[in-house]
Amino acid sequence: MAELTLHEYLEIVESLLEMSARKEAEVAELKAQLDVFKPKNVNLSLLDDKADVGGKVMLVFQSKTLREILKTMLEKNCSYDVKMLDTNENIESAFALYQPDICVIEHGGYNDTVSTVETIRQLRILSHKTGLIAVLPENDVDVIREIVTAGVDDFLVKPIDTRRMNNVIGDIILKRSTRKAG
Repeated sequence: MAELTLHEYLEIVESLLEMSARKEAEVAELKAQLDVFKPKNVNLSLLDDKADVGGKVMLVFQSKTLREILKTMLEKNCSYDVKMLDTNENIESAFALYQPDICVIEHGGYNDTVSTVETIRQLRILSHKTGLIAVLPENDVDVIREIVTAGVDDFLVKPIDTRRMNNVIGDIILKRSTRKAG
């Protein structure tokens, strides 16, 4: 093996340090994202009896990372059967095929208000039984008014409070199952 000059050795060390710094930054960013979605001071298995409700949930989000985190949380901690869609996929077809109990739709990304509202209207036409939850980037009264008028049952604001999300999903499923039984 050929011996390295001091200059070559320093270049290699510098490259490794740069790679290490990038990896540390990526890991720190992922940890920060996970912390946003992690409930504070909550044992998810002890939330309440809503965790045992079960049901089918469809997540429609642009971010694959967010979809994966929410899917894992809902499947492991709440026993939901979760299907995921990107916001540019054919939501109406997937909705009709899967027939979820709850559909959680992200507003924003490359969906503008009009297409999100129209999608909500179309889903409401397809099923009055399915609970619809919109996830908004901010608390905008005009957008909230539009989505509620379009037919959502509830909404969440980013960053998503997973405890509230669990409660909203559980409440909607319980209300809808009570209506079916009653």
